[in-house]
Amino acid sequence: MNKKILFLSLAMTLPVTAFAVPGQGHAESWHHHGHGVEQLSKALELTKDQQAKLEGIFSQQREKIQALHEESQAAIKQVLTTQQLARWEELKQHHGEQRHK
Repeated sequence: MNKKILFLSLAMTLPVTAFAVPGQGHAESWHHHGHGVEQLSKALELTKDQQAKLEGIFSQQREKIQALHEESQAAIKQVLTTQQLARWEELKQHHGEQRHK
């Protein structure tokens, strides 16, 4: 039972994390891959006004994702026992290390 709860908790956070890291094949992934508005501007020949609007959109997107992530983290912490929480933190750390290799 504890493993099921841990798995479900981790599974709930991974989609949020996936939005916070580079995606694959999505238009918004341009921004996350370090291309940002500068590269999009060149590729799409954006005007200064369009560039500014996209910067605002990407900024709002980051803020919303961060807020959702924090909300999810707090909710998950209320569900897990102390032992499960410690193991969950280890799993998240391991996942982060694997992602940066």
